[in-house]
Amino acid sequence: MTSTQRQSHEQRVEAARSAYEDLGPDKRSATALDIQCDRGHHLAKVYRTPVGLVYVAAKRSHSHGQRDQPDTGHSAGKIDDVVEPLPESAPVDSPDSLPAWCDCGQHNLLPAAVLEWISDGEHRVVIDG
Repeated sequence: MTSTQRQSHEQRVEAARSAYEDLGPDKRSATALDIQCDRGHHLAKVYRTPVGLVYVAAKRSHSHGQRDQPDTGHSAGKIDDVVEPLPESAPVDSPDSLPAWCDCGQHNLLPAAVLEWISDGEHRVVIDG
């Protein structure tokens, strides 16, 4: 059993949040996956960090294009953002989901699907809005 498995969920989330914040204002080089809806809204991102993959979704809507994204230097990692460590593997039939929001509304993403997209080498995924 690794030390990560012995940590509580809250401890893993805090470690993920800290590792995410330590990436600094320009996180592009650490981005493993960008998730958007089919209308071009930004839903969530997954980052590679020293503690593993970290899923981040802002609890606010994102509009189209780079210019309309929130200023990550000021708003990313806000305490109300969803920051979750991703497990190394997740059962396909797991009832757990990762929340994400955009102008279309709330979405729920399966961790197994997110991990599969990353293992398939995807860098950007578009889901039905």
